Amino acid sequence: MKHFLLYLFLMIYPIVSFSQEITVTPLPNLNPTQQNPEQSIIDKLENEVIDEQDNEAIGETGTGALLRALDRVSGETLDIELLNGQETFFFDLIVKMNECRFPQGDLASDAFAYLMIRNVDETVSLFSAWMIASSPTLSALDHPRYDIWVIRCTNS
Repeated sequence: MKHFLLYLFLMIYPIVSFSQEITVTPLPNLNPTQQNPEQSIIDKLENEVIDEQDNEAIGETGTGALLRALDRVSGETLDIELLNGQETFFFDLIVKMNECRFPQGDLASDAFAYLMIRNVDETVSLFSAWMIASSPTLSALDHPRYDIWVIRCTNS
């Protein structure tokens, strides 16, 4: 019994005697574009606010895109080429490719594709945003089983 009380005292004493007060100080307001410069590119594309200078940086519009889908459970991958405005099935998902853009004169380099993805049996969209080929995790589909990403734009 003596050992138990001593053990209990040694367990509780440090918690009570050495507790300290924690103060939270808010961070100063930061400009959102300073936090994530790549996010500002996505915002420009989503809002369709593209002036002549931005249009040169973003480049040309392709006729479609090459997408790749992965079923994480079976390990099966599927590549499919979609035209702008075309909708298709990827496993249990419906994917609509609205538009694909790429740097001027370099079709094989970085692509930006606006995708809308939803489950077959639902009307609510799982993903509706620009996806960037070089940084698929920047704006990614959040699905427990499937993963979809952009490979490149097509122009045929």
